[in-house]
Amino acid sequence: MVLDIETFAHVVAHDLKAPLNGIAALVDFVVEDYADRLDDEGRAQLRLIQTMATRSVVMVDALRQLARIATVPINLRPLDLSALARRAATAAIANVTEVTVDVAIGTSLPPVVADPALVPLLLDHLFANAVLFGAQPQRRIAFDRAATAHPVPAGQVAFALRDDGIGIATRHRAEVFDMFKRLHNSDRFGGGVGAGLALARAVVERHGGAIWADAPDGPGTVITFTLPAAPDGHAATEH
Repeated sequence: MVLDIETFAHVVAHDLKAPLNGIAALVDFVVEDYADRLDDEGRAQLRLIQTMATRSVVMVDALRQLARIATVPINLRPLDLSALARRAATAAIANVTEVTVDVAIGTSLPPVVADPALVPLLLDHLFANAVLFGAQPQRRIAFDRAATAHPVPAGQVAFALRDDGIGIATRHRAEVFDMFKRLHNSDRFGGGVGAGLALARAVVERHGGAIWADAPDGPGTVITFTLPAAPDGHAATEH
């Protein structure tokens, strides 16, 4: 039997997640019932096992999501990126505490023709990164149409998400879009697995677009991406 990519990813995810979740549950049991018989080092090792199992589950889910992005049929329709960006920003800010985020989103963005399920995924990952990768308790994020010197594919329009966070060194600006690439320890900046920008790139490239990272004038990062422009006269929707 020949499996397509999405079916294969589903089978792998199911078969890997079960034992990984079992490991995490077993460690919970050991910690609860036997922690008093272990020294500090033993308890620390158990917590490490639990963390690694949990991260592995997240990585398996990310691989399954990547396979779905690559294979799901594209349903193109005019979309309003302003509304979708506001929704993504609200969700990203809700996931952080003790942080104030000032968000500015362009109100007259040109509509795009894209998939209403994939584009929100793209924006969710980009805004989540912009919120998480900051060193200050007060952060600023801006999303608008991009003025860029990079070549923009024909028939597409460029958008940019600018933050004032920790930035990305020049030598890392291409590899941050690789799957599971993290530039920091796994316990910093939300403890993710380094899948967000790779999934964002997969969505953009599925629409024939491009995505890249630049440094702004000052701190932070600018993530620019392109999507197909909607023909004149096509009304955009949020979904």
